[in-house]
Amino acid sequence: MSVRPDAPALVEIDREITGKRLLILGAGLWQADYIRRARRLGAETWATDWSDDAVGKLEADHFAPIDVTHAEETLIFARRARIDGVFTAADVAVP
Repeated sequence: MSVRPDAPALVEIDREITGKRLLILGAGLWQADYIRRARRLGAETWATDWSDDAVGKLEADHFAPIDVTHAEETLIFARRARIDGVFTAADVAVP
């Protein structure tokens, strides 16, 4: 898992979202905008992707190279991170 303390500053904070831990399944090019938006709203972003070189890795506060099809590994990661919510736009991640 990597942590980015130098990630871009928040711009438009939402009080209901601020401080919540959001797990975003998939951190590819299509998910990078969602990661950025969640951070701007004040969420602490945790992203996973099968590729350790995923574009969203650089956008998220935290990243782990976990394939979305590995449900048990994803659950372990989410529990350890005390995730408040989960989001995905990756069709393979939706059963």
